[in-house]
Amino acid sequence: LKPLQQDQVAALGEASPTLAMALTKAFIVFAGTLSTIIILLFAFGAVKGATDPDFEGWEWAPTNGLYWHLALFFFAYSNMVTDVVFIRLAVVLANLFITAWVTFGSPKWPNSFFFILAGIHPDQFVWAAICIIPTVIPMLRQFH
Repeated sequence: LKPLQQDQVAALGEASPTLAMALTKAFIVFAGTLSTIIILLFAFGAVKGATDPDFEGWEWAPTNGLYWHLALFFFAYSNMVTDVVFIRLAVVLANLFITAWVTFGSPKWPNSFFFILAGIHPDQFVWAAICIIPTVIPMLRQFH
């Protein structure tokens, strides 16, 4: 088998502008619905945990350890070297859920909040932004 040459491959929009537009709208609806669900889950976790009588309030947590930072570095690296939308979407979702898990105190299953360790980790939010922002922009361009 001989690989296809660049001039033999038609972009989705060139093959069918209607299909490309439908996929873009469908993806936007999907992403919007998924984002809303995730935001509601995060809000539910924060409210549920913060209303626990044993919870003493939000505070700044110490930075995470070396292995955690290395893991997030490679997460960010994988974002920047892949161009597959589904990989990018999975990485964005993974970062959102890791952020919630760390912020809500790294609870064990099936709990969603561990008030003793819950806190705001600035390093987690910085790494999430480093991973998510460079991923979302090209991902949206692929569907436009």
